[in-house]
Amino acid sequence: MARSATTPSTATSSRSRRWPQIHAFLTTGVTNAGSEGANRLTKTIARDADGFRNPENQRLRTRTVTTGRRGRHLSPA
Repeated sequence: MARSATTPSTATSSRSRRWPQIHAFLTTGVTNAGSEGANRLTKTIARDADGFRNPENQRLRTRTVTTGRRGRHLSPA
């Protein structure tokens, strides 16, 4: 019979390590989900933009997607 990937001891250990973040969410109701989503999107776009001719174009593409400013001109500055 296959063992579960999460045993009670590893679940407890994981909860202990993450307790400050869990406690912050329970007391404030605030999470970092928005920033985690933006980070994931940035990494995905950066992988897709890897073929751009120069780093400035790659940076602008990533910035455009993550700020939601599609269709507007972005200054390279």
